[in-house]
Amino acid sequence: MQKLPYKRIGEKVKLAREEIGLAQEAMSQKLGYRDRLCLYRIEIGQKSPYRKLQKIARITKRPVSWFLDEDKEMDALIWKAQQYDALVEQLQRLPLLRFPRHYSEMDSQELENELTRFGVAASDFQKLFKSLPH
Repeated sequence: MQKLPYKRIGEKVKLAREEIGLAQEAMSQKLGYRDRLCLYRIEIGQKSPYRKLQKIARITKRPVSWFLDEDKEMDALIWKAQQYDALVEQLQRLPLLRFPRHYSEMDSQELENELTRFGVAASDFQKLFKSLPH
């Protein structure tokens, strides 16, 4: 499997974009791209982010150094977010298992109730969901 050289920075670009609530299309437009493909390729690490990194930092209100620094906590947060997204994607395919609201709008108890309703009672999953930022 080919290692993507900009994958780590791309993950941070995606996380920063999602934290401010911008869709790929909207962010792409702000960056001057015709469609979302270039931004998508940056976010998955296939395209160099360096030409647009200052603009991305300005839009997401983060310092450029945030995208470049090694940060074990950020790596853990990105991993947790990816695990959550993968699990929710699987759950959303089942019509009876849709979250009533986005997980970030739920408090810990509501989230625990929803996971229990889905039959996700394993303590590791419970911890993972509860540790995500709300």
